[in-house]
Amino acid sequence: MPSHSHPATTRSRVVVTGAGGFIGEHLIQYLTASGMDVHGMARRGGATPMCHWHLGDCGDRDFVAATLEHVAPEFVVHLASRTAPGRNPDDFERQMGDTILPALVVARALPPSVRLGIFFGSCEEYGNGPTPFREDQAPVCFSPYGWAKNAAREGVLLAGRLTGRPVCWVRPFLTFGPGQRPGLFVPDVIAACLERRPLDLTAGAQTRDFLAVADLCGMVGRILEAPELARGQTINLCSGQPRTIRSVGDSIRGLVGHGELRWGALPYRADEAMQFYGSTATYDRLFGRYPLTDFGRALADTVSAMAASVGKPLAAS
Repeated sequence: MPSHSHPATTRSRVVVTGAGGFIGEHLIQYLTASGMDVHGMARRGGATPMCHWHLGDCGDRDFVAATLEHVAPEFVVHLASRTAPGRNPDDFERQMGDTILPALVVARALPPSVRLGIFFGSCEEYGNGPTPFREDQAPVCFSPYGWAKNAAREGVLLAGRLTGRPVCWVRPFLTFGPGQRPGLFVPDVIAACLERRPLDLTAGAQTRDFLAVADLCGMVGRILEAPELARGQTINLCSGQPRTIRSVGDSIRGLVGHGELRWGALPYRADEAMQFYGSTATYDRLFGRYPLTDFGRALADTVSAMAASVGKPLAAS
């Protein structure tokens, strides 16, 4: 496993919104371990003691403005949004309030102390466009979530130009790792295998770009080391390595040692993106190629962490 360097800007002050989420929790631990003075903004408690917390609504402009003015951070990482990549048309209004509005509120409230605001979008913005996904291609969104992220991106970058504040937009791909909550492919397959519960799946021939959460944190760390290079940019955070859903599911089953994955029991969704992976070219050009964690090792660590958390032994161990 490669050693992931921490940002050189130690003791810099950083605010992370959406700090109670999966990526937020990992990023706060990473930044805190690097020596940064981390402040997390979240709607609920349960916080790590390594971080100062501010509880409130990221859509509340007065709260956000007052918090950022008080903290005076050098960096802001905006993660807070409604993560719901389904295709329910009723989600448009909810996405406007929970994804677009908070991003615009934070972008407009960035104080003069900020050296860079990093705003998280999603690979969902690419929809079923041509692969490998490149940052300058037109989005082909197929979910209200992807649409909302793309709309938020346009607003954030415009706000940066109008206010003169330095901002960038990053698009993480399918991030996984220890502590991930149910509702996504990797934790759902792990849970089903641990519980010996049959799981109906598609044939699994579609590809996806999986990224270990430790690598995502390290990639953000590199951006913080050279914030001037990121200003105004849209940047993929991805592995650039397509893997079939079936190969990843079968790897998880092998790591657990048992499980029944019913490949082909479900049909593919309408407009299913059969090829879905990103290009690392922009990130590589700006910050250098990132040394990714071995995928099998990252997957094994994720399986082991979930097994330990639920007290289920691994038959393969």
